[in-house]
This record gives sequence, C-alpha cells and structure tokens, in this order.
Amino acid sequence: MGSPRWVPEINLLRGLAILGVVLDHCCMFFNKFEEVTLLSYSLISISVGNRIIPLFVIISGFILTMNSQGGIREGFLKRRFMAVVPPYLFFSGVYLSIGHLVDGPLTASEAVFRVITGNVAHHMWFIVVILQLYIVFPYLVRAYDRFNSVGRSLHFLVIVLGGQVLYNSLAAYLAAGSDSEMFSQSVGRLFVGTLFYFVLGIHILRHYRDFRTMLGKIDRLVAVKMAMLLVILALISGHLWIREYLQHGEFYGQFSTYRVAIILIDPCFALLFFPLCFALVLRAWGTSGLWCRVLDSLGNVSYGIYLSHMLAIYALVIAWGMLGVDFFDWYLYPILFISSVMLCYVVMRIIAPLPFSRYLIGNTKKREKFQRTKGPIG
Repeated sequence: MGSPRWVPEINLLRGLAILGVVLDHCCMFFNKFEEVTLLSYSLISISVGNRIIPLFVIISGFILTMNSQGGIREGFLKRRFMAVVPPYLFFSGVYLSIGHLVDGPLTASEAVFRVITGNVAHHMWFIVVILQLYIVFPYLVRAYDRFNSVGRSLHFLVIVLGGQVLYNSLAAYLAAGSDSEMFSQSVGRLFVGTLFYFVLGIHILRHYRDFRTMLGKIDRLVAVKMAMLLVILALISGHLWIREYLQHGEFYGQFSTYRVAIILIDPCFALLFFPLCFALVLRAWGTSGLWCRVLDSLGNVSYGIYLSHMLAIYALVIAWGMLGVDFFDWYLYPILFISSVMLCYVVMRIIAPLPFSRYLIGNTKKREKFQRTKGPIG
C-alpha cells in the first residue's frame, strides 16, 4: 500500500487549487450577459460546476488519512474545528456586515441560519461541508478500510460515487421545486454532495505508491491529452448550461436533464484533473524553481485566501468599473484574476505575523522547511 508520513508537494497542490478557485470566481459574472457570446460561453465553461472545489476535498481526505495513520488521536475534532471555525466565523461576520450595509439588516435568526449553512457569501458553503466531513471522517475511514482489507476498495468508491450523484440530482430537483429560499439554500449543503472526492483522497493515500507509479507514466504527451479532455468536458458543461439558460431563461432555479448531465460530468472531470495537477506539482517540486516557490507560498496561506478572495474580487470589480472597465471587456478577467490573487496574498502576509493571526486567517506555519527532494516520497 505504501502510505507516506508526509507529502511535502501537497502544499504546492493547495497553492494550485487556490489559484483555480480565484479564477473560477473571477469568471462567475457570466450571468451579467443577456445573450450568448464567445466571452460568456468561455466564462461559463470555466466557472460552471465549482470544479476546483473537489481538488480541495480530495486534499482534505488525503491529509486527514495521512495524519491519522497511527489511529485517530483524542481531540481530533477539537483540533480540526479550532483550525477552521474561528477564521470562518470572523469572515462570516465581515460578509454579514457588508451585506447589512448593502442589502439591509437581517434578523438574528436569519444571520445565524446563513452562518450555519454557509450562505453568508457565494463561496462559504464549502467550509460548512468540510466541517461535516471532519465529523464523519472516523466512520468513513473505518468503512473504507473494511472494504480495502478484502480487496474491494474500488467497490466502495463506486458505491459512494453513486450516492453522491443521486444526492446532488435530488438536491437540485428539490431546490428547483421549492418556493422557500431558506430550503433552497440549505438542501445542497450536506457532505454527501462531495463525499466521493473525500473518499477518493482516502483511497489515494492508502494506495499512494500505486498512485505515484501511475503519475510517473504521465509524460508531456499524456498530460496534453488529459488537458485536452478536460477542456472538452468543460466546453460540454458550458454548452449544457447555456442550453438550460436558453430553455428556461435563467441559469439557476430550474431542474433539467442538462443539470443531471453536468452532475455526471463533474466526477469525470475530477478524476482527470487531480492526477494531472499532482503530476504538475511533482514536476515543479523536482525543479525547485520559481513556480514551485510561488505555489508553496500560496499554499501556506490558501485558507485565508479562500475566505477573503470574494472581498477582493468585488472590491476590484468596483475599482475597475470606476476606470471604465465593465463585464463585457474580455481583458477585465485576467486583470481581475491576477490583481485578486496579489491583493489577497499581500494582505495574508501582512496579517500572518500578527498575534492570534491563526484565528483570523488559519494556520500559516509550514509543516517542514521548503527543500528540494529527490525520488518518491513515502
């Protein structure tokens, strides 16, 4: 099986993932377009489906399993919650305060509900889901190990994948048919919707040597072919999303076969995307060059960037709008992406040395000193 004690390259993977999340959310303004154009089609193809989030979920399952190889120690949940919840609550307060100024006040019960369900901002739902996965992790890893001990780990993955697809389809159907905004916002916030990716992280850790052997077969030609397949899947998803818009006149709020097709495509995308990204960071780690150090540095503050990047995006959209740049100018999006990443990174680096910064932006301490390594890890 060959489970490693630590994989230093995982921090680079976090850095790459947070770049993908920021890019994804910079492209979310496709709903500002009233007609289908090449630009809106491109933005939809990049943004639809939250495809980068599975990368973080896989990493979470991988790291939790790696850190609990000697058994799940006492205080596991407390440590995980203390690492995640205080920054989440801090930024939830920030987003609620901005919402109070922009959209008007909420009742106390509405504010609490939004915090519990991750609806204080567009992206905060993921933190609520990951906390649920922390709770069920001990039971999941035991169930996986039982299947794995009799050589049926892939059977377990298929079962979990089927449950995830069914849940996401049912959640989309119920949300579309509900007149309650509260119900529509909460029905898709259960951990089941990302469970396959989390278990996939457990599976990869348990079979890490086999996984590294597979990555060794991804040369440049194979990587290009995988990238082309990912682009095709993204374009198909974008096309399906546009078909739904043309049929129903809106991007959200309706349930259709197009939505189910996108739900089916997402796991296929993740199964290609994760090994490709891992192969890329292994190549970067082997060279120990500039990109390696950039990704490693971003990975150290990835949680803080995740929590804050929507603030940066909206602030910069307003700023660029004052300069006459609007959503229909294609050059807005690369500028917005680069400036959002840089702004968030600089702010995180300013906050990191402050006392109690871990309660604001999460833990930014590195697991081990950055250094080049040779050969397989673990």
